[in-house]
Parts: sequence; C-alpha cells; structure tokens
Amino acid sequence: MRDHWDSNYKKLKEFRAETGHCNVPTNDPKYRKLGQWVSSLRYKNKIGELCKDRVASLTELDFVWSAADLAWNKMFDQLVAYAEKNNTTNVHERSGDNGKLARWIHSQRHRQKSGKMSAERYKSLEDIGFCWIVRGTEEEEDIPEVKPSEMTEVPAFVVDEAPEKLYSLRVGKYIQYNGKGDLPGILERYIKNHGGEYPPHIPLPKGPVKFMLGSSFYKQHEIVWSGAGALPEEVLKYVEDEGVLPDYGMRIENYSEDE
Repeated sequence: MRDHWDSNYKKLKEFRAETGHCNVPTNDPKYRKLGQWVSSLRYKNKIGELCKDRVASLTELDFVWSAADLAWNKMFDQLVAYAEKNNTTNVHERSGDNGKLARWIHSQRHRQKSGKMSAERYKSLEDIGFCWIVRGTEEEEDIPEVKPSEMTEVPAFVVDEAPEKLYSLRVGKYIQYNGKGDLPGILERYIKNHGGEYPPHIPLPKGPVKFMLGSSFYKQHEIVWSGAGALPEEVLKYVEDEGVLPDYGMRIENYSEDE
C-alpha cells in the first residue's frame, strides 16, 4: 500500500508541476486513475481516515480538499466580476451567458433562507453586498433570521447511513449498490485496480423519501423513491450532472407503492 501511495503522490506532484494545481479531472482518460485516487483522499480525510503525515504532504502541494468549495469559489469570483462591471449582484438572465450564474445566485438565496449555508460563505456574500431578496419576484419572501453561527453547510456524506450507496467511479458515472450479494462487476474491478479501496460514495437516504427537482422558476416537482432498488432515472441524472443528491423531504410515513 505504501508503494501505491508513493507512486500516486509522485504523479500528483508531476500533475501540479504541469498544470499549476492539484484539482485532477476524472473525466480525462489521461488522468482518470489519478483523479479517482484524489477523490478517495478527499473522502478519507472527511471521515478522518487519512493520517496526519499524508494530510501534511498533500497540503504542501496546495491540495484541493473540497471540489465543491473550488466550484463555489469559481462561481463567487464570477459574481464579483459581474458586480464590478454592472454595479449589482442581482443577475436577471436565466439563460444565455449569465444563465448559470443566475441559477447559482438563486440557489444561494434558497440555501441561506433554509439555514443550510455556512457562516463563511454567508460572510463572503455579505461582504460584496449580495442581494438576498429581489423585490417583485417569487423570491420576495420573508427570509428567517438565521444567525451565521447557526448556519451549517449540508454535509456531503450523511452520518446516519443507509446500506444503499451510490459509488462514484468518475465524474458523472455512478454505480448503485446495497451491500448485499455479489459486487457489481464494474465496482469489483475498480476495487481491484485501486489496491482494495472502494471509490468515494454518496449514501442514499433511508427511504421512502420525496426528492425535489427543479425550482420555483422551473416548475419544481417531487419524485418519490421507495428507499430500495434503483433510483428514479431523473434523480440519477441530477446526481450525474451535479455530483450531489437533489434536495429531499423527510421520510414518508405509511408509504405505499401506490403513491
């Protein structure tokens, strides 16, 4: 296992020397295995299974511990640039060049309103005069007073895990496995090729639950999952595109397949 670490760490140093960063893509065949190794390190660090020496060695390389933070910071930088140019943080267009930024802004308002935004991100947005409420739109609602100290980012990995998991083989490619019976062939091959290590995973909620897709601007709708068996195709497509599960409600009591 030491040889496995040393070999990959050397490759990571070479990647950084070549690109100037350690955010290794997993959708590029050239770097796929290295990217998967990097993803597994992030997960191990998150659950406390990465030793301090290795954390220190990776930190020396400016290792990207959270791809989600990197993506958030990229969108934040785009917002700062937009605000400097237009003297506002309110992006109206939801299509065209600013469509992605406008949808991201709406998402930040929703997360703050529901108390799911970290204090650090809240402060970053406050510091640039972020527009939390847009008058005369569906977003003009009373935002509850949530103290920044009480805000917590939604964890990437659920503590109370169900056996059912989505294993991330690479960006946009997942395999679902409930821990029973033989491993799916593709998952078994991954483990064999990575020194016995499982890929990073997203625990699925203990169902049945209702997943919320879309938004108030895009005809939000609910999709019920029984908590067992394959995820609905639309939910899986969301995960493949976004890398996380869509928002979902509390477990449905007295659920029946007729719902």
